[in-house]
Amino acid sequence: MMMTSLQSAIGNQKSAIEAAPPLPGWINTFYRHHKGKKLGPYYVRRWKAGGKIHRQYIRATDIAKARAACDAHRVRKKRQSAFAHEYKRLEGNLNYLARMCKRLRKRSLRDEDYRFANEIEQHGYAIPGRPLLRTKRAFMVPFHTKCVSPISIQAMQSEILAFARKKMNKVLLKMETDEEKLARWKEERDSVPAPSAWFRDFEAMSRQEIEDAIERFLSGHIQHK
Repeated sequence: MMMTSLQSAIGNQKSAIEAAPPLPGWINTFYRHHKGKKLGPYYVRRWKAGGKIHRQYIRATDIAKARAACDAHRVRKKRQSAFAHEYKRLEGNLNYLARMCKRLRKRSLRDEDYRFANEIEQHGYAIPGRPLLRTKRAFMVPFHTKCVSPISIQAMQSEILAFARKKMNKVLLKMETDEEKLARWKEERDSVPAPSAWFRDFEAMSRQEIEDAIERFLSGHIQHK
């Protein structure tokens, strides 16, 4: 009689656990000390919602049901996550096959494309390991050469050196003193070529003579037109 009642109690507890709705969170156990005595254990369920941690105290008689509900919620979340990943793979593989059909009309496919299509035929549409639609390039090189030649390397080095010299000249110009600037300006002035003969003629002419010469030039140019 005693065994029968115990078995019925265990059966009722199992049915209650199985019928428990899933609850988010986890169960924590804690104790309290009061006047040198250890009180407890006490049970609390904690879960996150809206950026906050909520809590609910649970009776000792309902702890099995609460743990079963938390486990059921955890299992359901894992199942949902696995289903979402599988659906994403399925959608990606179907899109991949559609792209391969369009590509096959223009040119032949790669070896990995044929290999993955055979795996899909054998194991289903939701398998992982889909190859990339575009091959990765380690380093972008000029499309007309497809390689970096020594000539292009020398040209790059010369450009870099010229840029560095230009920057250094600017820095040195900022560091010049007034005497050094005056000497540099005189050197630049002396390096300018001498004016031509017709310009020297203009230097010897007066302002009125220059204006008359310009008018004669313009009138003759207009008549020529």
